[in-house]
Amino acid sequence: MENFDLRLSLLNTIENLSGLANLYTISLIIVLFIFVVLALSTTIFNESKVSRFILRVFSEPVFLAWTGLAILAGRWPVLLAPSINSDEDFFIAAAMKLFKDAAFWRSVDTGSSGPLNIIPLTIPKLLNIRIDYASARVIGLFLVILSVIFFYYSLKYLYDNRVARIATIPVVLFFSLAVHSNFVHYSGEHFPIAILGAALWITCYVYTREFSDRMVFIFGTVIGMMPYAKMQGLPVALAITLIFAHILWTRKESLRQFLKSLATLALGLFLFSAINLFFLILFSTFEDFWRRYILQNLFIYADVKNLTFGEKFSQFISMASSNRLNSSSLFRLTSIFLIAATILFFRESIVRRKLFFTNTFIFFFYSLFILVVSLYVVVRPGNPFPHYLLFLVFPCGFLIGVIIGEIFKLSANNAFYKQIQFLILLLMLAASLLQSYTFIRSKHPYLSQHQKYLQDYQTPLVQTILQYASLTDSMAVWGKRNDLYVETGLYPGVRDGAIKWMVFKGPQQAYHLKSFADDLLKSKSKVFVDATAGDKSSDETKNYRHDAYPEIATVIENNYRMVDEVEGIRIYVRK
Repeated sequence: MENFDLRLSLLNTIENLSGLANLYTISLIIVLFIFVVLALSTTIFNESKVSRFILRVFSEPVFLAWTGLAILAGRWPVLLAPSINSDEDFFIAAAMKLFKDAAFWRSVDTGSSGPLNIIPLTIPKLLNIRIDYASARVIGLFLVILSVIFFYYSLKYLYDNRVARIATIPVVLFFSLAVHSNFVHYSGEHFPIAILGAALWITCYVYTREFSDRMVFIFGTVIGMMPYAKMQGLPVALAITLIFAHILWTRKESLRQFLKSLATLALGLFLFSAINLFFLILFSTFEDFWRRYILQNLFIYADVKNLTFGEKFSQFISMASSNRLNSSSLFRLTSIFLIAATILFFRESIVRRKLFFTNTFIFFFYSLFILVVSLYVVVRPGNPFPHYLLFLVFPCGFLIGVIIGEIFKLSANNAFYKQIQFLILLLMLAASLLQSYTFIRSKHPYLSQHQKYLQDYQTPLVQTILQYASLTDSMAVWGKRNDLYVETGLYPGVRDGAIKWMVFKGPQQAYHLKSFADDLLKSKSKVFVDATAGDKSSDETKNYRHDAYPEIATVIENNYRMVDEVEGIRIYVRK
């Protein structure tokens, strides 16, 4: 039975739909307006003076459901687009391969991303849906919505649903109105931010409620996933773990109980490592894991760029404030809240002559700590990749939420802070209107091209490749063109989706060249494609044809023959 093609189905559905752009804009305005009303409702309305029906309309389940709808209403056009990011192509191709060989690092290698970033992409296949761009982005949207729900409950546990709803507004608008390719493709940050969101939710739960060793173990298990999703997120995971341990210390009944909780936490932390070790032994892939994941991450994050931290930070500021990205509004809002809160809270501490004037004020420092570590995670690699900024979205939102929560607590019997509370509502409304207006008045980059996407659904290159292979065959691509796997439906016959480690001299070069040659011989891929000189090839790879490397050239010469060339890309078929 042929898998359902979600992207093609969407393109066919809207092909002849008149006034699509206007319909999208109007529906988005309505959905976002209702979302903002729902978010502010618990602050504006007095629950004791409204009917039971109104309470149901503005209830928490309705708000959370509408939150998901608000994100989907803005983001669904991205499901129409073909390849928009090479990392996403890489991940989708890896997910396709996992169905043929589930042994990670023996069958696939996704660089700095671990198996937990890739495994979710296989879920659509279980539902008889084709693994492609649309299915991957649906998984990404699900993880974003899940992360927003974790974010909401974190603030609700600390404060109340008024604070949680208001703080959710800028976060939801960020994700709903994002159009830059680095924010809307399925990236290596989606699963890690869901992990961090879940960990923060458990942290807030433990701080405000009675907790058991079970919750401590669950927290450890969640945080313990991070090394197998993305190593880059480890410092943030460590920061939240330190906060969690500090909370355990402040709430201990005895030293013995604290040590017991730490032991339980450690058991949770090492659970996924134990599971990973079991599979490494089972599949005999320990060397591949060490070389392809541990050493590769060390090489990647040790950084080969000769930039000072100051230069990296300047690069980050330029990227984060770019008008091309819609992230700048969230970061500006965070800056406004932080500056204002620092002044207000400093004044309050002087008046009261104590630093912690509410039982949750320590979370102001916790949230600052998480944000600073998240900034380090984004800046440290020195790469100008906007998708790194996704690591900052929830820390910024959480800091804003904590500031709002503390001000709401102070406003209970204080007229001055009641005025500040009113100003916060006005600021949120103004920011929402400005961001929405800026988005709506511009042409949507994906929706406006839907007819072209349908017309070019299969490129001449893809059509040519499919003349020589069926959907049950594998293909090997030399060069960074993983989109060819996605668009042909042919699964990868080799682990390496990029040739960086094979063409640049280094301690790993010989290993990767031999690995590519061995994978090619073992898989007996029907088609081999040398894509290093194609139109979409990057400057760093177009001069690195496979025949410049004897290990690869010998395998191709003995087992394949060249049958075609399209756009400078050479196509070989197995003899």
